[in-house]
This record gives sequence, C-alpha cells and structure tokens, in this order.
Amino acid sequence: MAERRADRERWLRTLPPNQIGAGEVPLDERTANFAGPVDAEPSGPGEVRGLASSPGIVRGTARLVRELAEVGKFERGDVLVTYATAPPWTPLFAVASAVVTDAGGPLSHAAVVAREYGIPAVTGTKGATARIEDGMVVTVDGDEGVVRIER
Repeated sequence: MAERRADRERWLRTLPPNQIGAGEVPLDERTANFAGPVDAEPSGPGEVRGLASSPGIVRGTARLVRELAEVGKFERGDVLVTYATAPPWTPLFAVASAVVTDAGGPLSHAAVVAREYGIPAVTGTKGATARIEDGMVVTVDGDEGVVRIER
C-alpha cells in the first residue's frame, strides 16, 4: 500500500509531454490561436512564468491543492495552485482570488472558468506546484502570465 501511495505521489508531480509520438508540435497560427504558445518564457528568481490566461492582478496566499480531497484547507481569497483543474473543481473558483496551473493554456478548463468568474489565471507554468509552497504570499499577474513569489 505504501509503495502505491509513493507511486501516486510521484505521478501527481509528473508533467506530460506537449505531444505523444514522433515529430514536433506545429507552431503555426492555428495552433497558437487554439492553445497559446507551446512554452512560456523562462521563469526567473522569485517568479514563475506561464501563459496569460485570464486578466487581472491579485495578491494572496497560495494554497497548493493537488487533489480535491485537500480542499478543506482552502479559504475565501486564497490563490489556487494546482497541476490542472476539471469540472469537479469549479466550485473552488467561486472562492479563489486567482488560479495558477502547471498544465494547460488559454483554452484549458482552468483558464475558461477563471474568465467566467472574473479572476486572474496563469496556466502552463510547468512547475508552479514545485516552486510555490503552500502558504506563500504571491502576486498573480494574469495580464502578463507571471506569478511573483513575495514570501
């Protein structure tokens, strides 16, 4: 049982590739309009960069939520930091001040729902859950696709 839990924890932190199979992701106008750039700008010290997916700027306490069973620690105004979201996560958007995800782009679930709720979102960071610790104060800039780690 412990071995399966360890495997599960490892896989929760593993990002999938941009595509499956040989070849490259086509970088044409159609692809860019659908999913945004394949890679965000590199992150610098004290920041995590991703894709600007819902506009606005918010400062708040980061809450790392890897699965819905952890939502009990989430409070109104917290910044949701997770790998990705899906429809069962939607009620969290009503109390979150912003959303940051490792995966996804401007048409991902997190981005679309964040725009519907009018809260900032930065998606496709490829590492927010590894660099942002639970309880850190962050500023989410959904206009620029940057999360600044304050403390």
